[in-house]
Amino acid sequence: MTDSVIEDGLSSVVERISGRISRELTWPSPAAGLASWAFAHAGIPIFFRQPPGDLENLLAGRPTEAPVLACCGYLLAHPTAPRTAIVPIDMWLEGVDRLSSRRGLPTDRQSFFFRPAELLGIAVGVAAVEAKYPQPSRWLRQLIEEGSDRLSAEPWHRTLDTFARAELGCSPKTRFDLNGDLTASEIAGLWLLADFHPEIAAQVGVTEPCGQIEARILRQVLLSGLPEADVGEAAVLYCALSTAVNKRLPDGTATPQSALTTLTQLMRRFPRIVRELSERQRSRPRLVDIRDEYDVQDLLRGILRGFFDDVRMEEWTPSHAGAASRIDLMLKREGIFIETKMTRRSLTQRKVAEQLILDKELYRGHPDCKMLLCFVFDPTHILDNPEGLEHDLSDLEGLLPTVVIVSPQE
Repeated sequence: MTDSVIEDGLSSVVERISGRISRELTWPSPAAGLASWAFAHAGIPIFFRQPPGDLENLLAGRPTEAPVLACCGYLLAHPTAPRTAIVPIDMWLEGVDRLSSRRGLPTDRQSFFFRPAELLGIAVGVAAVEAKYPQPSRWLRQLIEEGSDRLSAEPWHRTLDTFARAELGCSPKTRFDLNGDLTASEIAGLWLLADFHPEIAAQVGVTEPCGQIEARILRQVLLSGLPEADVGEAAVLYCALSTAVNKRLPDGTATPQSALTTLTQLMRRFPRIVRELSERQRSRPRLVDIRDEYDVQDLLRGILRGFFDDVRMEEWTPSHAGAASRIDLMLKREGIFIETKMTRRSLTQRKVAEQLILDKELYRGHPDCKMLLCFVFDPTHILDNPEGLEHDLSDLEGLLPTVVIVSPQE
C-alpha cells in the first residue's frame, strides 16, 4: 500500500468520523460532554456545536437526570470550557446529592453506573470540585467499589470505569491486552487513558507509549475499517486518529484537519514558548522580546518551519471593496492562511472582531486559501471575553472555514 493511498484513506476516514460527529452530537448529552472534554485535552479544535448558554435553566428543569449531570460534569473538568458554558456548581451539587440518594446498583441495571459515559462524566465532575466539596467523591468511590463485580465485560465500559477510578484515586480492577481482540475505538479509549493517566495505564497492562498506541489504531482502521460505536466513542477515536495522522504523514504535508490540530496546539502553547525564551539562566539577555504583531509573526514563522515544509509570508491577497492586504503567514501545501493579531490598549475586542471580519472577506478571494486561522496573542488580557470571540467568529462549515484562537486565556 503506497504512502499516498494510506494518506488518502486515513484522510477519508477522519472526514467520515467528523461528519458523523457534526450530525449526531447533541447537547446536553454525556457523549457531547465527553467529546468536548477529550478534544480540549488533545488540543483539537471543536468543530461541533458548542455547549448551550442556559445551563442554569437546564439544571433547574432536569436537576436529577444523570445524563445532564454527567454532561455538566465534563464541563466542570473542561480545561477551556467557554464562559457561556459555566456550570452553576451549587445546582449541580444539589443534583448529584439527589442522585446519590437513589439506588446506584439496581437489579435492572437502570442506573448511570452502568452507562460508561455517564459514570465518567460524573466522576470527573466530582473530582474537579473535590478539594472544596469532598462528599460527592466519597459517595462515588464507595459506589464504584461496591459495583466493581457487576460491570459489563465490554472493553469500552471497562476503560471508562478505569478512567473514573483514576480520577477518584481508586485502584484499578481491570487488565487490558492491546494484542487482544479490540476495535479501533476501544484502543482509542486506552490511548486517552494513557495520555491522561500513564501510571494507571501501565498498571492495567497498557505499557506502550501513546505514539505506539496511535500506530495500532492506524493499522486497525486501515485493515478493518471503522468499528460500530456510539458517537462518544467515535469522538475519542477522532482525537486519536487526528493526532496519529498528523504525526505520520510521510512527506511533510498534512491534511488540513491534521495541520489545524498541530497549529491549534502550538498557538495555545505560544505564551509558554515566549515565557521560556524570555526567562534565561544566569541573567542572560532574553532570546525574544515580543512587542508587536511583527514579533509574533517572526517567532511563529520560526516555530512553524519546524513542523511544516513550506511556510510563506507577506504575499498580497486580492483586493476586496478597494482594499488589499498582505498575508501574514501561509502553509502553501495545506492551503491554510494565518492572520496574526497582538492586542494593545487601542486594539479592543470590538476592533479585533471588526478587523478579523474584514480579513476573512479579503482571504476569501484568494484562490489558494482553503482555511483561515486567526491567531490573537493577548499577553496582557485586554480582551473582555476571549472565549466569546473564538466562538462567534470561528466557522468550519462556511465558504471559508475559519478558526479563531486567542491565547493566553488563563
